[in-house]
Formats: sequence, structure tokens, C-alpha cells
Amino acid sequence: MKDLDIKFSAPMAIAARALQPTAEVGRENEFETMPDLETYVQQMALAVGDKVDHIDRHFSQYHDIDVVIDFGCADGTMLRYFQTQYPHLTCIGYDIAPEMVRLAQQKNREVGMGDMLVTMHWDEVQAWLDQMHREGKKAVLVLSSVLHEVFHYLPKEKEVEFWDRVWNSGFDSVAIRDMMVSEKLEQKASHADDVAKVRARFEEEPEKHAEWTRKIGQWEELWGPLENKKSLVHFLMTYPYESNWERELREDYFPISLERLQASIPANYEVTEFQQYLLEYRKKEVAKDFGFTLDEPTHIKLVLRKVELAKERGQPSLGLH
Repeated sequence: MKDLDIKFSAPMAIAARALQPTAEVGRENEFETMPDLETYVQQMALAVGDKVDHIDRHFSQYHDIDVVIDFGCADGTMLRYFQTQYPHLTCIGYDIAPEMVRLAQQKNREVGMGDMLVTMHWDEVQAWLDQMHREGKKAVLVLSSVLHEVFHYLPKEKEVEFWDRVWNSGFDSVAIRDMMVSEKLEQKASHADDVAKVRARFEEEPEKHAEWTRKIGQWEELWGPLENKKSLVHFLMTYPYESNWERELREDYFPISLERLQASIPANYEVTEFQQYLLEYRKKEVAKDFGFTLDEPTHIKLVLRKVELAKERGQPSLGLH
């Protein structure tokens, strides 16, 4: 399968990494557009426990997984976790950002995992996957914090090609963890008191309050009034990223809805695990900063297994509700 022929507009940064090698887009280093790459990597690593527990459960239920392919692997944190916890696995990282590939390879070497394949080229991944299948081995595709970035930057006409890579490359299981909400959230109104508390932040510090009000103005110009529940929830997921605010402001955290994801799943895959939830640390952060409880789930975890393999274990198919 060839790399997707997609052109992106700045600021592209990390989000497009899961689609094609950066050189094909015409940039040597997309991360030059990000003011604070180190902070970004650190923030991503903090959530690693939340990003792997559903995959751990899948491994505990199915002992036949031999290969893990981390699509959009960034600095390789999850790859090193899987290789440490499950030494029998072949772990492969795919990321189109050269800086991230170099960083993952460097960190892998530092811990004695320098022979792990981390590549910008999907053809290499597909070749390994095909070889594993010829040897009778099974593979899981990991999509962690990738879909929201892919679908923010991916032209709609390329969605079919992306899903073809996910569903038709030969993965026996697919594990997804990402920010995602239902289309119904856009039809809800925010609680007036919650919006008032958000707008009133830093009222006793005029300079800070003026800057805060400016940020809210920027937000509402792009994403609509905070009185809309989806806009408010989206804002509450974004506001902590102060050092990368100008970039994060423009990134749609919820570009693909739960309903659209469900519609993309082909009949030969069954859902074996599904949950909607809110990150506990973000819930606490909102309560501390604004004095109210964020009550909408913002994330999903989803594990799918090929139907014939799920049925071998008598695994019931679950819906996305």
C-alpha cells in the first residue's frame, strides 16, 4: 500500500505524522512549527498508563498476539512499554515526523532496544506485517491519540484511503484510544453558571483577565460560543496548553464523532471492549480552576478483533453506545 498523497497547510506539526513521510509533504521538519516540543512529549508521556490499559486487557484475554504496530508512535514511549512488559512481541513504530523517528530511535538505543523498527515509511511496516502473517503470527494496530489529529488535517476525499490502511492491511486486532464525543453534544447547551465561571477567571488580576478574555474571544471566533456544550468541553480540554496555545487553539480535538467511527467499522471486525470516560486529572483541573465539575465524557477506548478470531473465544460483540 502506497503512502497517502496528502498536502497539509501550516501549522501542521505532529498531527499529520500518521499519514505519510514528511519529506513527501515538502518539509524537512514539521516540528519547527511547534514552540515547545519537549513539553508536548512530556505531556503525552504522562498519560501512557491510560493509553495502554485496554491493550493490556486485550493481551491478557488473547495470548496469540505477536506483533504490535504503533501508528503515530511519537518518541516511542508506548513501544518501549510493550517491549518491556511483553518481551516476546515484535514492536514496530510508524511516524511520519523525522524528528520523532530520530527521537524514538535514540531513546530505544539508550535502553538497549536499538534494533526495534521505527520508520517513516508505511511500505516497511506493510512488508513486516506481511512476513509476520506468512509465519502465522497475529498483529494488533495501536491508534492512540491519533484519530483526532489525522481527521483534523486529513482532506475528506482521503478518508477512504486512511480507513483502508486501518481495516485492510491485515491487522487481527485494532486498539483505539482517543478524544471523541457523540454528535449529540453539539445540540446541548452549557450550564450558564459554568460559562460564567469560565469567563470570570482572573477577574481580580486585570492583566491576566484581559489576556484570558482575549483567548476566549479567539476561541469563540473559531469554535463558537461557550454556551454551546461542545465548544465549552473542547475549550476545557485545550486551555491548559499555554506554551503551545496558538497551535492547540486551531486543532479540532473532536473532528470525528463516535457515530462516524462506528460507521467506518467493517463487518469483519467486532467490538470486544468499549468505554467512554473523562480523564480524572482533567476533571480535577477544571474543578480547581473554575469550581465546577466537567460532566461529559471526552475520550473513548475501543478494541476490535476480527470476527472469526473473536468467535473462537466466544467473545460477545459489543456496540458503541
